[in-house]
Amino acid sequence: MFHLTGSQWVIYGALSVLWAFIGYRLSENDRKLLGRTPWGLPSWVWAFFWLMSLLIGLVLYLIAHKIGVRQAQRNPPVMGP
Repeated sequence: MFHLTGSQWVIYGALSVLWAFIGYRLSENDRKLLGRTPWGLPSWVWAFFWLMSLLIGLVLYLIAHKIGVRQAQRNPPVMGP
């Protein structure tokens, strides 16, 4: 087990918040472009995944995004007037 100093906790916390913001924005971009978020999960859930772990959030997002893009190519979202 490793021990973090106070400044390391602050840096890791700030990076986690940044990653969560990135996950949220990517999910919102998918919602705007594809008509829904990856796997239909709310964007705050994607932010939570990215907050907990950059690697897990990124891998799950990439898998879900690829599936969403394929579905959107088969059934394009209907745009309103």
